[in-house]
Amino acid sequence: MLCDGDVHIALSSSREFCKDVEFRLFITDPVVLITPLTHPWASRSSVSIDDLMTVQFIMREKYSGTLEVLENGLIDAGMSLDQLNTVLTLGNSEAIALAVQEGIGVGFVSKMVVCRLVEDKVAQIHVQGLDLFQNIYIGCHMGHPPTSAQAAFWKFVKDPHNPVVQSLNNMHAADDWPSFVDFCQMETAV
Repeated sequence: MLCDGDVHIALSSSREFCKDVEFRLFITDPVVLITPLTHPWASRSSVSIDDLMTVQFIMREKYSGTLEVLENGLIDAGMSLDQLNTVLTLGNSEAIALAVQEGIGVGFVSKMVVCRLVEDKVAQIHVQGLDLFQNIYIGCHMGHPPTSAQAAFWKFVKDPHNPVVQSLNNMHAADDWPSFVDFCQMETAV
């Protein structure tokens, strides 16, 4: 939609080439493993990479930013995406979070999605040796004249001294990233 000029400003997990679109890094968001509360892993704080081969996964569709982040992380950890048992493929992270909540399988989704949708209805499990982060970009179609509100918002986003955008971008520093609960509480306060 953004590349086609149907919308003027949009968020995206990929920064694909689009004529007349300018992208900026907006935030770096953790990608986390979630399980149903009834899953045997729900009471564990972490699992090993090899444990991933023993469960049923709900995955994002091919070419999604989340799947790309997961695939690259698995490769870095010495594993292939093909080694995971995918039972369902869905077109957005919100659908995955809801399917996990219903007990269909486990899945990797954006931490922001968990906070917005299923915070107390799923368990987040750390995978040892697999720390995944996804860049979220904001893009602006420069081929059409913006409204005054769109122009003001884009100026706000691009301002290097903007404290809101600076704080979002600084949160992902390895030792400073808030815990799962803190991040979710912060999400609702913004």
